[in-house]
Amino acid sequence: MKPIERFSLQSLPAGYPSKEFKRRLVCDGLPTWVVVDGDEIAAQFLCDGFIVLVTNYDYFDGVNTWIHLLDEDGKIRDIVTTPDYFGFLQEVEIQSERELNFGFYGTNDRWSLRLREKPVWSFRIEELRSRANRFLFSKRRLMLACTKGKPWFFQPDQLGVPENAAELDD
Repeated sequence: MKPIERFSLQSLPAGYPSKEFKRRLVCDGLPTWVVVDGDEIAAQFLCDGFIVLVTNYDYFDGVNTWIHLLDEDGKIRDIVTTPDYFGFLQEVEIQSERELNFGFYGTNDRWSLRLREKPVWSFRIEELRSRANRFLFSKRRLMLACTKGKPWFFQPDQLGVPENAAELDD
């Protein structure tokens, strides 16, 4: 996978349903007809002629994250989603030509996203949970798995704040 910066998002017209968490995809500065979930792009990668586009929507109680697989024509071929987290995507690592690992702020869980060479039928409960409704009963190219991490606790140094910050104010 190779990081790219070709895409951005554009607001939808006033009457569009669910417009608060959906946006029109813009490719190389030109609006497309593709509408994706999310209101912000977290990451985008080129992989075997496909584009892996990670978007999110920050609402008061958490962050929704969607991973879209687009073909060369801009059509959405697959979508997976993670459970809502309180924090945003972080620590994205390219593992191979077809695999990414990432986490979210506020958790030590690690996620693995793999692009299959050929789509497959799979109705395992773990895979059905992460599917968007319209892709629930379609072949899968994106495979998403989570490795649970140890409980996460806030540490002041995670924000770059020195431990003795209170003493510095005096």
